[in-house]
Amino acid sequence: LQSIEMATISHLLFKTLRKLIKVNIFCSLMGIPSPIVSWFKGNKKIPHDNKKYLYSSDGDNHFLKIRKASAHDSGIYTCRAINVVGETLCRATLLVLNPKKKALLQARFTRNLSNVEGTETDSVKMICEVSKADADVMWYKGDQELPEGGRYDQIVDGRKRILIIQDLKTDDAGEYHCKFQEVVEGEKAEFVCSVSKDTFIVKWMKDDQELEKGDKYDIVCDGKRRILVIKNSEPKDEGAYVALIGTTRATADLFVLGMSSICLFSFLFQPLQSVCVQYMCLSVVVAIKYIFC
Repeated sequence: LQSIEMATISHLLFKTLRKLIKVNIFCSLMGIPSPIVSWFKGNKKIPHDNKKYLYSSDGDNHFLKIRKASAHDSGIYTCRAINVVGETLCRATLLVLNPKKKALLQARFTRNLSNVEGTETDSVKMICEVSKADADVMWYKGDQELPEGGRYDQIVDGRKRILIIQDLKTDDAGEYHCKFQEVVEGEKAEFVCSVSKDTFIVKWMKDDQELEKGDKYDIVCDGKRRILVIKNSEPKDEGAYVALIGTTRATADLFVLGMSSICLFSFLFQPLQSVCVQYMCLSVVVAIKYIFC
C-alpha cells in the first residue's frame, strides 16, 4: 500500500458537562499505513491500563472514555496519531461543572487587553485574565473568530488567556478582543455552518427529509453563515442531521440525554472538491465545535 497523509476529521471540540457523567471524546482520522494513536491530558500521556480513562477504537474512529467525570477531569485532551508519513493531532477542551454552580456565567475579566506592536515576520502576545480558571474564552479580530492552530496559538495558563500570533503580516493589524464562551440556557440546539463562498446553498436534512423553517426549526442565512436552530430540543429530536452544500455533505448526530438536556454531537465529514466548511454547535450545557477544510 502506498503511504498517504492522514486526514483529520474531528479537529477541535469544546464540551461543557455536569458532574459525575461518563464522557466519551471522539476523534475520527484516516491514514495508510494505519496510525498509532495515543491520548494525552495536558502534556501527560494517558496510559492504556488507566482505570479512569479507557481507550477504544472502531476502525477509523478512536474514543477516550472518562468514567464518572468530575471537576478534576477538566482540561485539554489531545489525540495524537503517527504513521510513517507524519503526525496529526485532535484537541478537546473538557470543562466539568458542579451542578450547583455556573462558573462560566459568573466569570468576569480581571485584566483587560493592552495595545501591542510588532514587526513583520515577528510574533506578538496578547494576555487577558479571568476571575475563574475554568472559564473559556474565544478570540476575535473585529467580528471574526480566530481559529486555533496555524499562526494562532491560544494558551490557557491558570487564569490567564493568551493569544500568540506568529509570523506577523501587515493585514494582521487591527482590533483584537476575547469573549466568554456563551452557555445557552433553555432547550435549544444550534448548528452554524460557515462556507468559503457566500453563494453556496445549504440544505438541512434529517431522515432524508429536508427541514423547513417553522415552529420547530429556524433556518437563517447571514453572509457566509448558514444556521439551523432546533427549538425546544427533546429526545425525539435525536438522530443524524445533514448539511448539504452542493455535492458536499457533513453529518451531525444529536443525542439528547434525559431531563438534564445534555446534548452530545459527533461529526463525520465526507470531503469533496475544494469546499471549506466550518461547523459550530451550541446546546444547553454542551458546546461543540469542529473545523473541516
